[in-house]
Amino acid sequence: MGASFGVGLGGMSGSQKLEESRKVETDAPAQIIYRIDKNRYLTLENYISCDEGGQVYYNDSLRGIKTQLGWDDDFYDFAYRRGNNLAAYRGSIINGADNGYLAFPGASTRQYCGGGNSTTGCPVFFFFSADYGKTFIYKIVAEEYSTPERFNKLKVVVANDGVYLRDESQIENVYSHPIGLRDLRSVNKLRFSDGNLISVYDDWQKKVHELVKEELIRKKMPYADEYGPKFRIFDYIRTLTPPKNHEESNLMANELSDIRIMIEDEVYSHRVEFPKLSTKSIDAKYLCDKSIEAKTITYTLESSGKKKVEKNEH
Repeated sequence: MGASFGVGLGGMSGSQKLEESRKVETDAPAQIIYRIDKNRYLTLENYISCDEGGQVYYNDSLRGIKTQLGWDDDFYDFAYRRGNNLAAYRGSIINGADNGYLAFPGASTRQYCGGGNSTTGCPVFFFFSADYGKTFIYKIVAEEYSTPERFNKLKVVVANDGVYLRDESQIENVYSHPIGLRDLRSVNKLRFSDGNLISVYDDWQKKVHELVKEELIRKKMPYADEYGPKFRIFDYIRTLTPPKNHEESNLMANELSDIRIMIEDEVYSHRVEFPKLSTKSIDAKYLCDKSIEAKTITYTLESSGKKKVEKNEH
């Protein structure tokens, strides 16, 4: 069976689980919704319909691996009413790594975020594995998407050096520098290190701060030793004695700004691009056969074990 994820999309509070503690079992046949190659694929199982519940599993028949992509709560009826977050993803996903890296995106269902008015937004996320699918970590890549349709143009590519992604519904601004994980206007790359996925843009920002500090030291700026990511030049200026006038303050701020811009332009001069892969997954999108549905659904009360069998009236 699969991993249990303690936090993330679709979780419910303990009181809600007590109110609706019915486990769901259906007679729907497992269906393959995504295939990397003949041995590696995703299955949707124990579902009512493609957009109503079920669990998604990563399968590797060659290595004998079968891992659930989700949470323990996914087996309960309140989760079924929220749809299926992996099957709901409509963007593209290309798995081309051969070193054990895998990624499978998911997205908020319409049941979860409705017409886009959810106070929690419509998160887009993915499950990532660095050990051939034995275990997965969960990573939210965008929380602020206002409608479920926004992730239709998300492109995710997995290579041996990390996960590349871009929201192709957005126009790339070649004159601005991408910042951090949430910036998907340009191709973003996440590298795996010590159990975490880190955006290369976070790495680049760190490099910018280091190079700016080196330049300030070289120029013997009085605030060089204090400079860092949280340094604010005007806060520093206000501490000076005698105080600087408006023109002098702006001159100091502009000098630092010019140094930052020069170094940022240098660090960001080579933009991230999608990698050229020697092998690609057979499928580039998830595909669920909507004509296949459960005929009967069995609900089991967790407290008493009492079962209730219902026909699927869809």
